[in-house]
Amino acid sequence: MAVYMLLANSAVTPSVYQPAAHIESAISINRKPKQWRSNMSDIGMERELTLSSGIAAFEAKHFVKASQLLAPLADEGHQEAQFRLAVMCQNGLGMVANPEKAAAYMRAAAEQGHALAQHGLGFMYLHGECLAQDAAEAARWYRLAADQGLPGSLATLAEMYQNGNGVPRDAEEARRLWEQAGFSPEELR
Repeated sequence: MAVYMLLANSAVTPSVYQPAAHIESAISINRKPKQWRSNMSDIGMERELTLSSGIAAFEAKHFVKASQLLAPLADEGHQEAQFRLAVMCQNGLGMVANPEKAAAYMRAAAEQGHALAQHGLGFMYLHGECLAQDAAEAARWYRLAADQGLPGSLATLAEMYQNGNGVPRDAEEARRLWEQAGFSPEELR
């Protein structure tokens, strides 16, 4: 009875409630009521399900559905949704390509620290795609992603140092970054 009353007063709606998935939490509710409430309200069950569904649609290449699910979350500032919407806008996936929106969503996610978005923004600047070409700005964004350990950003930044593109030419820094990206010294000869 206590479990039923708690569920009836919670944010869980019958359309999303999965008894088997929550039985362990429901049974232990009398011991840890604060944990139950925080798990159910951190992001909000409905938003989390929408995000998961949007990501699944994106990964399955159902881009129209992904856009419908992710756009409201991206507009609320959710970085995962912003990054995926940026990719769709940049490449015209499920919509007409929109370089301005692509750059805006990519920047919004990158500024929140999303490593793939930082890499993506670096790519946009390096290649002049969706934004004016600016190798120095590209290097700045690749550096932020590289600092989070993203191998592709480390390798791109290494190449930029090797060629002096947007950064001073520095063979030692290039070698260090190549190695950090996972390349062995033998591969660099």
